[in-house]
Amino acid sequence: MTTVKTLLALPGLRLRVRAGTTLLDRPVSRIYVTELPDPGRYVSAGEFVLSGLLWWRGPGDSEAFVAALAKAGAAALAASGADSDGIPEDLVEACTRHGIPLLEVPADLSFSVVTERVVLALAAAAEGARKRLLSAATEDASVETLLERARAEIGLPCWVEPAGTASELVRRFVAAGGRSLEADDVSVRPVGAGTRCRGCSRSAAR
Repeated sequence: MTTVKTLLALPGLRLRVRAGTTLLDRPVSRIYVTELPDPGRYVSAGEFVLSGLLWWRGPGDSEAFVAALAKAGAAALAASGADSDGIPEDLVEACTRHGIPLLEVPADLSFSVVTERVVLALAAAAEGARKRLLSAATEDASVETLLERARAEIGLPCWVEPAGTASELVRRFVAAGGRSLEADDVSVRPVGAGTRCRGCSRSAAR
């Protein structure tokens, strides 16, 4: 699983933590670049948000931007202060207040390089997870063990609905990398944290 800490350690990026040092274990799902002052409608949970701070005009501008990231469940914000004379102090304060890890991107580093490195890291992690899940699917493991493996690799809670023996379906779910599967009256599906569905035999783990 790719985390903020994983991306922080990527060679050549030289990212520096400015806020949220205790939140670097958050999983990252993908990267999103934005210069909108309020990007809330476009940000998804787990996204690594990259911004050149073109939306910043003065003290106080950071509150709405960071609040939108926090509400959407963004994993972190990587920002360049090349066009704002460094990272604004109100951005550091807003990220600290809303619990958003803030990473400073060197002013001489192109966003295309950051994006490429992050995408490659996410792809490598996904391929590694797929191989481990496929290996687990060939083992003679219980449904509970398979689902636990899926939770660890995919990073999403999952359960079997309804309760019962669905080992083969769960094995197919794991082998498919966590995509939802249906067979007769049995479903195997990944869900977001805290999600519930009508008729489920047990709620998703938080």
